[in-house]
Amino acid sequence: MNDGFEVPEDLADALSAALFLDLEDGTVERAIESFRIEQAALPQIKCQWCEGSGIRTDDVGQSLGFPTMELPEADAIMLGRTHGSCNSCRGLGWHVHPFADYHFEAENVRRFAEFVKESGGFSIW
Repeated sequence: MNDGFEVPEDLADALSAALFLDLEDGTVERAIESFRIEQAALPQIKCQWCEGSGIRTDDVGQSLGFPTMELPEADAIMLGRTHGSCNSCRGLGWHVHPFADYHFEAENVRRFAEFVKESGGFSIW
């Protein structure tokens, strides 16, 4: 929990050393690869506004003209239709899983390790 947990200086130093070692020995890169594989395997989420059809037909969709909206040529080729869209999913009928929006980069680990090393201890809120 993020309730003010204290990480004293000695533990902060140990954590920093462990993170730097993980960066050096490839542990972080392996974790990043595993994370990206998990993200790629996530299911798509059906759009709640067009119910997966790619065309928003509810009252809002009707009032904004989505069912009859002419699509740009590139969208029409990709979607296999010339008309009908949804302002939420851009006419696809689905969204990328929210977990896929998270990023995990070695530079973030390095910056955190540097912070921890210089912190003299810290609190988690």
